Order: sequence, then structure tokens, then C-alpha cells
Amino acid sequence: MTRPPSGGQGVAAPGRSRRPALLLAGSIGWLAGTGPLLERARRLFLLFSLVQLGLLVPFLVVSQRAVALRVLAGVGMVFLVARWRHGYRHQRFHLALEPAEGVSLLLLTASISKPFQALGLLYVGLYFRCLYGTGRKVVVVLASYLAAFLGGVGVAAGPASLLAGPVVAQVPTLALAAATMHALSMSVAKQQAARDREEALSRASDALLAATSADEVCLAAIAGVQELLPVPLTPRVSVYLDTGTGLRLAAGSDPAVAAVRPSMVAGLPAAVLAAATTGQAVLMSQVRRTRADNRPAVWWAHPLLVHDVVGGVVFVALRATPQPEVTEALGTLVGEVRLALERAGLAVALEAEHEAAEQLRQLGSLQRTLLEAVSHELRTPLTTVLGGAVTLQRLGPDLASEVGWDLVRRVVINARRLDRLLGDLLDLNRLDRGMVALEHAPVDLGALAGEVVARTEELVGRHVEVDATPVIIAVDQAKIERVIANLLLNAAKYTNPQTPIWVRVAPLESGALLVVEDAGPGVPAALKHAIFEPFQQGPTPSADTAGVGLGLSLVVRFVAMHGGRVWVEDRIGGGASFRVVLPAETDPAPR
Repeated sequence: MTRPPSGGQGVAAPGRSRRPALLLAGSIGWLAGTGPLLERARRLFLLFSLVQLGLLVPFLVVSQRAVALRVLAGVGMVFLVARWRHGYRHQRFHLALEPAEGVSLLLLTASISKPFQALGLLYVGLYFRCLYGTGRKVVVVLASYLAAFLGGVGVAAGPASLLAGPVVAQVPTLALAAATMHALSMSVAKQQAARDREEALSRASDALLAATSADEVCLAAIAGVQELLPVPLTPRVSVYLDTGTGLRLAAGSDPAVAAVRPSMVAGLPAAVLAAATTGQAVLMSQVRRTRADNRPAVWWAHPLLVHDVVGGVVFVALRATPQPEVTEALGTLVGEVRLALERAGLAVALEAEHEAAEQLRQLGSLQRTLLEAVSHELRTPLTTVLGGAVTLQRLGPDLASEVGWDLVRRVVINARRLDRLLGDLLDLNRLDRGMVALEHAPVDLGALAGEVVARTEELVGRHVEVDATPVIIAVDQAKIERVIANLLLNAAKYTNPQTPIWVRVAPLESGALLVVEDAGPGVPAALKHAIFEPFQQGPTPSADTAGVGLGLSLVVRFVAMHGGRVWVEDRIGGGASFRVVLPAETDPAPR
């Protein structure tokens, strides 16, 4: 069993020994703080007031005054503590509480044996109270404290003592102390307000610099104005911009639904119209008779001159007239807003110019691609047709020979290639111009797929398997034939002649599924969407079958007109699998 050291006292707990030090450190930290200078001064004088109040407690206890008076003085001390703490937190002047504070000080001054012992409390309390409030409020506070001092002296020493030199000397001294402290607090408050305005303008300027559109500029302007104006003014900010047909509310609160509505003309506040007409800031006000203090409703409007033309108006509704320095800061902020709007307009114009340049670049690239592809596509079949025709001319009577028939076949195949190329170009042009219409009729999609496979000459000699279940569906037969033919030609184009091709048609609950697959190299993931765009091709077309890149784009367009969809995925076992879903009931699609 552990025993305490001799002397009967145990070792003090470490936590308890550190508590006074921590309390002192916390008090010093609370006094020093990191807030504004005026806030720290209020904390300091509040502490001094409470300390002075505590120092009077012993004098009150040993006083020879009546017990009832001392008890009332004790109650007054509790009231003073609560009153000063409330004043520190809210910094508000309550006229109804001033007599109660004066009576509490009077009772305390009259309850101690020597009233002059309460002078320290009176001075420090007066310093604290003069750190907030206007000049008229400080006069009321000074009168209350003077009445408390003189009343306490008169009660304690008799009315004749009020004419004594020391008592009379305290009156101007207290007045001078109050005036000095109030002047210092007002000076510090103005300096702090100026610093706050500079910081608010700096933050607003940074936000306006970061804005890239007119909407962002308006939101940054509203936030900047609200931060710049004091909270008691309760500003409501609106930004109007010129839309070409007149001023319109771009951001902020609508003055038409405000509690105190300004004079409206043609749906706009009169101040906004005046600022837009004159090009100068306008300040209007009216007294609100519905309020007990009759504080005015103030409307401030400042035009936004963009390139020397009114491009908008910043409108602010206030509960009081702002100070001149605040109005000057608002003008500076509006100048920043004007510059930001100009930058936003330039940014939009520059972005539009970049988009136009990019479109021109893409158009030029598309034109070069089209010319290269079309020239190749036209030259190859034309060379074959021309060479075959010249040879046939030379053969003359031997036209029916085996060589002659082979030449005729080549001429026919290449002539059809030319016809298909021109047809694709014409169809793409008609689709872009909305000149293609669908003619629906019931069609057996399975039988149609078999027919297209049988008459596609590019598939002659190739291994093509058709697994087509009969599916009756209402489609435009000519367009769906083109869809199947283009998918087959695409499979033949990107695979070797020995590569097999599969065609499947199967019914779905909501339509039909058409699949064209091959065992070729497949489609890279990066191209699975791009190959369906006009003039886009896969990476490895064969040299003798290079095309323009219109086949798959026409597939997408024709299927979309039927309300279906097309996609490509990897085939199990290798290769590409192009899939088309056609709905049973076609929704009208844009032409």
C-alpha cells in the first residue's frame, strides 16, 4: 500500500498544478487575440472594468452603509456584469438600459464609505462604453455616468459636497476622457473600415479577374458589393445587362418583389433607367414611414460603360445612405466590373474566333481528305473501265472470247463502284439537307439479307455464312438494303479474301437484330465511335479497295431514321461484330 510523504500531504496531481498556468495563458491569449485593434481594445477595457468591479467588493462588504443599500448595490454589480458582457458581444446601444446602468453605478458609489473609490470603475467603464456607438449615444452614456457619480457623492456626503473642488473637477475630466476615447475609437474604426474595404476590393478584383463569362462577372460583382457594404445596411444587389433589346435582370434579387419596392418604370427601377439614360451614378431615397425609426430606403444605381456605351447597371437597395468613402469604393468596384465585362466579351469573341478557325481547319482537312479519296476512287475504276473498253475495241470480232468476257465483267464491276460512290455522296448531301424520306413497307429482313449477299459482286469467291431467321418488319427496303450492303462491303474491305464473313438475323421482343461479323483484325477501341463519322476509315484498308469513308456513316444515318441504333464490338474468337437493332414500330426521326 502506497503512503503519502511525511507531513500528511500527498503529491499534487500534474493536471491540477497546470490549471492556473493554462488559465492565465488562455486569458492573455484572449486579450492579445488576432482580431482588429478596436476589438482587442474592447476586450481589454471589459476586463479592466470587471477587475475594478471586483476590487470594490471588499469596500462594499466593510462599508457602514445600510444593509439594504449594500444588497441593492450587489444586485447592481451583477446587472453591470451582464450589461457590459452583452454590450461587448452585440455592441448595440439600448436607450432603455442606460437609466438602469446609471442607477446601478449610483447605488454602488453611494454604498461604499468613500465614493471616490469608485472613480476607477467609472473611468474604465466609461472608456469601455465609448468604444462603440455614435457621438449622441456617447453623450447619453456620459450623462448617465456623471449622474451616477454625482448622485452617489450626494447620497454619501450630502448635497453640499457636490460643490467641493475635487468633485467639480471630475465632471470635465470625465467628459474629456469620454470625448478622447470616442475620438480614438472612431479613428481606429475608420482605419479598420478602410483596410476592410481595401481587402474586400482586392478579393472582388481577384474574383472578377477569374471570371470568364458575363454570368460569372455578375455573380462576382454581387458578392463584392455585399462584402464591401456594412452589414447594417442589408444590401440587396441586382445586375442589369443590355441584351440588345433593352436592360434585363441578369443576376441578383428582383427589386419588383422586395419588401420596400422602388419606383418602377417599364418593369425597371427608376434609378436604373436614370443611370442608363444619363450614364452617371444615381442615388434615390425615401423615408419609410412604416418603420419606427423612419430610416430611409436608399437605391443606388451605377452604369456599366462598356466601350463608352451603357452595357448594364449595378443596382443596390440599402437601408441607409452609405458613407462617402463607401460610395467611392463602390464606384471603384463598378469600374472593375466594367473591365471584367469587357474582358468577358473579348474572351467570348476570341473563343468564337477560335471555334471558327477550328471549323475552317477541319473543313480544309475534310476537303483535302475528300479530294484525295474521291480522286483515287474515281481514277481506279475509270482506269479499269477505260482500259477494258480500249481492249474490247481492239478485240473486235473476238469479243465473245474468254478474255473479252472477263473484260466486260471488270467494266461492269467498276462502273457499279462509280455508281455506288456517287450515290453515297448524293445521299449524304440529301441527308444533310433533310431531303430524304422513308417509305415503310413490311419486309422479311432475313430474306432481304440473303438477297443482298447473293448479288454483292465483291463477295464472289468469299466464304459467307448466312443464318437469317425470317423476321417481318416495317422498314424502307431500299435504305435497309444499303445498310446491309455497306456492312458487307466494309467487312470485305478490311479483311483478306480467305477470311470468313457471317450474317445473322434474329427477332427481338421489340424489333429485329442484324449482325455482320468477320474474323479479320477487328476495330481498335479508339476507333469504335469514330468510324461511324463521315470520311473516317479504319487503319488498314487494302490498297485496291480504299474508299471515301461514307459507308458506315450512311448506315448510322439510315438506321437512325428508322429509330434504331448501330454499334461495333469485338467478336468472340477475333474480328469485328457490327450490330444493328431495328424497332418494330419506327418513331418519326429528324430527316
